[in-house]
Amino acid sequence: MKSLITATAIATLTFAATACDRNPTSPEAYILLEGEEDFEPQPPPPPPPPPPTHTMTVMTRNVYLGADLTPITTTSSPEQIPALVGEVWNRVVLNDFPARADAIARAIQSTRPDVVGLQEIAKFRIQNPGAFLVGNPQAAATVEFDYLMLLLDSLQARGLYYSIASVVHNADIELPAITTAGLFD
Repeated sequence: MKSLITATAIATLTFAATACDRNPTSPEAYILLEGEEDFEPQPPPPPPPPPPTHTMTVMTRNVYLGADLTPITTTSSPEQIPALVGEVWNRVVLNDFPARADAIARAIQSTRPDVVGLQEIAKFRIQNPGAFLVGNPQAAATVEFDYLMLLLDSLQARGLYYSIASVVHNADIELPAITTAGLFD
């Protein structure tokens, strides 16, 4: 197959060269054929710019908020919400984001990306005792886990300093939770 392609290319180039060849010393070399225009030859286009010397590296991580929220969002019984939120909260605590933040920081340190994109970077606030069931006169304000700050602290402990370029706030929801520790928001 290779020799066939080579032969075809040579034949095509030979045909193209003989079909366009005019002897520049012959008088017909200066006669314009029908449809041709008299033009000045143009200089060749400039060469393309050199490739960049540095490429940007990007890392993206879904840090996982720590639990599946589906049971809360699909329940048909509002009375079940405090128990379901309590179960989700227990999973978040057991998921141990401070340890996971350290592991993510190690991964960032080993690859040293220029940009890091993070998904599900949650901030959990609690209020104890809870006020949700009595009209929620005051929102939960005590920060229990701030995933972004925990990760930035882990990075700084390794001598890596990243700044926050952008944050998208998707939701801020307060719900009552019941666990063995009692009722809280």
